[in-house]
Amino acid sequence: MDRRTYIAQKLENMLNVYPTLKFKIVDNVANADDFYDKMLKDFQGESPYFWGILTDYNGEYVPIKDATTIDENVNCYLHVPFNFIDETMIYLKGAFASSVVAHEFIDDQERKNLMTMSVPTLFDTQTKDGIDYGIISFNLFLKSSSRFIFGNNVRFFIDGVEVIPFDNRQLDNIKSNVTTHYRGQQTAKSHTQENGLKIPMSIYYEDKAPINKLLDEILDGKQNIKYGLRIVFPKGKVKEWNVILEDGAVSYPLGNFIRLTCSFAIANEVVL
Repeated sequence: MDRRTYIAQKLENMLNVYPTLKFKIVDNVANADDFYDKMLKDFQGESPYFWGILTDYNGEYVPIKDATTIDENVNCYLHVPFNFIDETMIYLKGAFASSVVAHEFIDDQERKNLMTMSVPTLFDTQTKDGIDYGIISFNLFLKSSSRFIFGNNVRFFIDGVEVIPFDNRQLDNIKSNVTTHYRGQQTAKSHTQENGLKIPMSIYYEDKAPINKLLDEILDGKQNIKYGLRIVFPKGKVKEWNVILEDGAVSYPLGNFIRLTCSFAIANEVVL
C-alpha cells in the first residue's frame, strides 16, 4: 500500500473513534468536482461525513544503513459544515490530540511509528450549493523505523508515582579500572576493579508527593533521603533501586515549565 494511502486510512480510523462525528480521509483527489459533489451529498445526509484531504506529503530517509528510518510530514484539510465547527474543533484539540501526540503504532510494513501533530486551525470558509462549511487544517508528523525502539517506551516512577522526564534519559555505569602494562607489549590491558551506577534525569515539576519531596531536599539542603526508583524498559524489563539524591537543581525559566535536574546514586543500605 502507498505510504500516503496508509496514513490516510490510519488517520480516518483514529478520527472515527469519536461516537457522533464521522470522517472520510482521502490521500489524493483525481477530480475535484467529483470530490466536492460527493462531499456535499454527505453533508446533506442525516449523519454527515466530514471529508478530509491529505496534501503536501514529504518523507525523508534518515541516513542509517539497514534501518529504514524515515521522517515524514503531511497536511490534512478537513471540510466541516458550520454547525459542526465548534464540536469538531473541541474534539480535535482535546481527545483526538491526546490520542495522536506521542502515539506509537506498528504499520503495515512492521515498522515502529511515533506520531504527533500541529494545533488545528480554521484555515478557510466556503459556500457551495447553499452549504456553508469551514476547512480545518493541521499537520501530521511521523518518525518510523524498522529497527530502532523509541525512548518514549521507557517509563519512570519515583516512590511508585510516574514522573515525566524532560531530558537526560540515561543510566551511567561508572567504572574504576586498573591498567596493567605487560613487558614486551605496547598496549596495556585493563580490568574493572569497582563500579557505580549514576542515574541523571531532568523531570517536569508536578504537584505530586515524591516530586515535592525532591524539591524540598534540593531547596533545604537535606541529605540521605531514600527514594524508590523504578524504570520500566520495553519488552517487560523492569529495574528497581533504592536511591539517594547525589546532586539536584531546580530550573524555573520565564515562559517555560519548572524542571528538576537530579542525579541519583544507589543508596548504601548499611550506612543509612
